[in-house]
Amino acid sequence: MKNSSIFSYSFYLFFQKEIRVGLVNRKQFYRKIEVKIAISFLMEHTYQYAWVIPLLPLPVIMSMGFGLILIPTATKNLRRIWAFPSVLLLSIAMVFSVQLSIQQINGSSIYQYLWSWTVNNDFSLEFGYLIDPLTSIMLILITTVGILVLIYSDVAKSAQFPLHVWLPDAMEGPTPISALIHAATMVAAGIFLLARLLPLFISLPLIMSFISLVGTITLFLGATLALAQRDIKRSLAYSTMSQLGYMMLALGMGSYRAALFHLITHAYSKALLFLGSGSVIHSMEPLVGYSPDKSQNMVLMGGLRKYIPITRTTFLWGTLSLCGIPPLACFWSKDEILSNSWLYSPFFGIIASFTAGLTAFYMFRIYLLTFGGYLRVHFQNYSSTKESSLYSISLWGKRIPKGVNRDFVLSTTKSGVSFFSQNIPKIQGISFDNGGMDNGIAELTILSKWLTPSKNFTQESSNSFLSLVYS
Repeated sequence: MKNSSIFSYSFYLFFQKEIRVGLVNRKQFYRKIEVKIAISFLMEHTYQYAWVIPLLPLPVIMSMGFGLILIPTATKNLRRIWAFPSVLLLSIAMVFSVQLSIQQINGSSIYQYLWSWTVNNDFSLEFGYLIDPLTSIMLILITTVGILVLIYSDVAKSAQFPLHVWLPDAMEGPTPISALIHAATMVAAGIFLLARLLPLFISLPLIMSFISLVGTITLFLGATLALAQRDIKRSLAYSTMSQLGYMMLALGMGSYRAALFHLITHAYSKALLFLGSGSVIHSMEPLVGYSPDKSQNMVLMGGLRKYIPITRTTFLWGTLSLCGIPPLACFWSKDEILSNSWLYSPFFGIIASFTAGLTAFYMFRIYLLTFGGYLRVHFQNYSSTKESSLYSISLWGKRIPKGVNRDFVLSTTKSGVSFFSQNIPKIQGISFDNGGMDNGIAELTILSKWLTPSKNFTQESSNSFLSLVYS
């Protein structure tokens, strides 16, 4: 009665709309009822052979495989013919499997207990077992080695001490890829894996202390390495290493929420900073050529706030956020980690707080070297032997005639004449040592298309410039 009642009620639910509105023919309705009853009767007497159902598609697949080897043409034709029947048989087998599973769930006490445990969240199980001493020793060794391998993989993936030496080599890729890698994907994968496995590690106090110690060393080491870099991308990379150390410290203290919170907030700030550095590098390449050693060198930058103001504004916001300035995002996540570190260990709290100050120092060092002051690239191998008037000066847009000598890539005005003056200024060519770079074709551009003069120079000065260039 139980199964028939369930069947009747489910059948009524399936056809309730048709029954109510009277759209189903009475004979068709009774015919469907008879089919359903027949299926239920068959399932009651054939459930012990249910293990055959998953094997039904296997002979067809095997015959197709051997047929393609032995009789390929006939098999291909047969496969086209039997495509629909095979799918139909598979669907019928699936229906029988679902019916059987429903009956097993309704008729088995084990499934009922599991369902109640799942719904009520009161699962409990008591068991015991006997093992020999050798097996217990091997279990301890294998478990310990497995956990250590998981920790080492997280350390290497997230550039933690001492497996952080690969990080500078990752700066060879394009800057948008660096933004994606260092913000949310590659180096953050180790932190995320450790967070997912935290319920396993939290039962091992020694492992948790080791994780927090590695995080503390990494956050301090990353900040000190970022202080000593001239490459803007390397500085941001070591900054990422330091911030990942904060996340590792939080996980070692058991602060799962604080670690993932800082993972998310740091991703947005660091992606903004890397994209801003890409804009800066792109702006420097017309001056120094395609050379990462020069276009990414902060010593040669400076005064870019006038020429790329949007990049300067976004870079400043990312810097303020990473430094932990309220009410920006990283302030809340880093503040929670620092407060938990003081409660966990005063030693870790002192190092984490001191490193937070170092973070603000090296981030504003990057910002001021890039956007503050003046363009320090002028003082590289200065030479004032060649003079000429320029036709136009721009950064991202216009090209000048081919054949421009690399000696004229860097330029300043003579006697402080403004670029926007209506007078014809004299330009001093400034030689720049390009090493092994070609001295052939170049773009004579300086930092912004906004620097294009409002009034063109005279044709005479333009001709004199071209004659000097092609000489």
